Amino acid sequence: VRYGPGYNTYMQAWMDRAWLIIARYGNHIGAIEVLNEANRLPRYTSTGPIGNAIPAEVYAQMITTLYRACHGGDLQNACGTTPIVLGGLHPRGTNAQGATPARTDMAYLSDIYQSSAFTTAYADYGRWPLDAVGYHPYPVELAQIGVSNQSTALNRVRTTLVALNDALRPIWITEIGYNVAYASQNPSTQAQFLGAVYRLYATRTLADGSPEIPVAFWFKYEDFPPASGADAQQWGLVRIPFVTGACPGDACYAADGAPTVYRPAWYVYRDIHP
Repeated sequence: VRYGPGYNTYMQAWMDRAWLIIARYGNHIGAIEVLNEANRLPRYTSTGPIGNAIPAEVYAQMITTLYRACHGGDLQNACGTTPIVLGGLHPRGTNAQGATPARTDMAYLSDIYQSSAFTTAYADYGRWPLDAVGYHPYPVELAQIGVSNQSTALNRVRTTLVALNDALRPIWITEIGYNVAYASQNPSTQAQFLGAVYRLYATRTLADGSPEIPVAFWFKYEDFPPASGADAQQWGLVRIPFVTGACPGDACYAADGAPTVYRPAWYVYRDIHP
């Protein structure tokens, strides 16, 4: 088996595609994030589970496979120096599914580190098979687990990593955002939140003095459908007009992509990233 024992059809299909992309684009790739919110998957069918997870052992095997391929394996020349990031964890964790109990975000992270794939890689390399841990500390999701602010959220991750013998592992914020259409949130508070989180991230350092949060991605540049109503998705720093068309959400962006609204947060982000 190309990727090792235990690879099912789905794992192999994903790895085949990832392998092809990495081999083709090589050092043009800035980082490799392995999956996204693997600890809390969305519902893909009307009767399917919601909030379930890819088993931590399976996830650990996939990220370890890529790490080994990039560090001395067949992809060494393509990604030997490319950061490999554990896909952004969802704060709400995993729902209970039948006989499988619910699992918190930090418990899932611990399960990954304690897996046979990770512990074997550590024995082989003298380090864990990743370069950063991705996290998605959205304020609404944090509130749902009783976490009131970003500092507490990040402290939870750091405490877990310290307990897992990985105290100096950077955290990448691979998603952070603020929907101005939600509850009492509005463009002004979005701008305040964006400025506050980036200032906080810039101040946090690890025990060796290096940045704890070297990377943070804002979600997202533009709003997406639906534009209004109870499920409005007004996360953007800007609004690009929607036009009728056969696109997800029954709306397409105007062809020229020109924003008609620049929210206050856009100006804050511009000043942070000149």
